[in-house]
Amino acid sequence: MNTKKILGVIAVFIMGFILGSFWCSREKSEGTNQESMHGAMMDMAGGLHGKTGDAFDQAFLSEMIVHHEGAIEMAETALMYAKHDEIKRLAHAIIAAQTEEIENMRQWENVWYKGGEDTSVSDITNTSWTWRTAVVGGDATIEPSSPDTFTVTFHADGKVSGTTDCNSFSGTYAREGDVVTIGQLASTKMFCPDSQESQFTDALTEGPLTVSFEGEEVLVLRFSESTALFFDRKR
Repeated sequence: MNTKKILGVIAVFIMGFILGSFWCSREKSEGTNQESMHGAMMDMAGGLHGKTGDAFDQAFLSEMIVHHEGAIEMAETALMYAKHDEIKRLAHAIIAAQTEEIENMRQWENVWYKGGEDTSVSDITNTSWTWRTAVVGGDATIEPSSPDTFTVTFHADGKVSGTTDCNSFSGTYAREGDVVTIGQLASTKMFCPDSQESQFTDALTEGPLTVSFEGEEVLVLRFSESTALFFDRKR
C-alpha cells in the first residue's frame, strides 16, 4: 500500500473516531440534562412531602418561584434561538404570565411569612401613569399614536381621572385585593377624527382588572392571562 492510501485510511479512521466520540458525548449530555431536570422536579415534590398548612404553603411558594424562574430562563432562550414565530409568541406569553405569578407569590410570601405589609394594590393610590402599549391575545400589540397624551391617575378618595389624545375624563374606581374595577367615565366632548380614545377608555372600563407591577416603574392592568394594558409611571 502506497503512502497516500495509508494516509487516507488513517484520516478516515481518525474522522470516524472523532464523530463517534462527538455523538456519544452529545447523547450522554442530553441524557444527563433530562435526568437533571427530572431530578430537580422530584426534589421539589419531595420538599412538599409530609407538610400541611402553613408549612406546605411556604414550601410550595419557595419551590414554585424557583420553578417559574427556570421557565422564564428557558423562554428567554427561545426568544434568542427559536426559528418559528409561534414558539416566540409562546415564550413571550410564558414570560409575562410567570413573571406576574412570581410577583404574586413573593408578595404573599412577604406578607404571610416575613411580616411585610400588603402593598400589592395600595401602590396605585395617588399615582399617575402613562399608557405605553396593550397586548391582546398574547401576541398582537396596540400602541398609542401619541404616547404622552394617554394618562390615568388613581386618587386616594376612590376617584380616577386621566387624559386621551382628544379629551379628559373622570370617574370612580373600586378595588378588592389585587382587582380594580373602573366605573363609567365622564369626559369632555371634543370630536377628534382618528382618535384612539375609545380603545383606551373602553379597555379601562371593560371589567375587573388584575393589578401587578414590573419593578416600580411599570403598571400592568390585566384582563386575562393574554390581554393587558401596560403603563409607565408618570413623572
